[in-house]
Amino acid sequence: MTRNRRPNANDDLRNHPPVFGRLVSSFAETVPEVADFTLEAREYSVGNSTRTLSERTFSMANMPAEYMECHNPVCSHGGFPVAQFIRDMAREKRTSHEGTLMCVGHENMGRYQARECLNLVEVKATVTYKE
Repeated sequence: MTRNRRPNANDDLRNHPPVFGRLVSSFAETVPEVADFTLEAREYSVGNSTRTLSERTFSMANMPAEYMECHNPVCSHGGFPVAQFIRDMAREKRTSHEGTLMCVGHENMGRYQARECLNLVEVKATVTYKE
């Protein structure tokens, strides 16, 4: 990890594996019934939804480990649970779904105080299932 980069939720997952369950080598292992998906994500900050901080499109080929990176420069241990969004869709057999996800990180406020990160991501996803 570089000196200027803050740790994110994916770093936490790598450094502290789950107690129950196991880490998998690819996202496809977690949703074997899914042939492919498209997830469009637009990140913005609460109170400024007109300024887009990041726009990303994910599929089975380029899905992040678990969390999409948060672009708030003062956020620690942050990220958006986009993988869980797709797993929930697969569990419910949805073919399309939209929603808003909050960052799981926090902003250090000094003197051992912190607040939740105020970044959000709007997601639109479509899933294609195996025959």
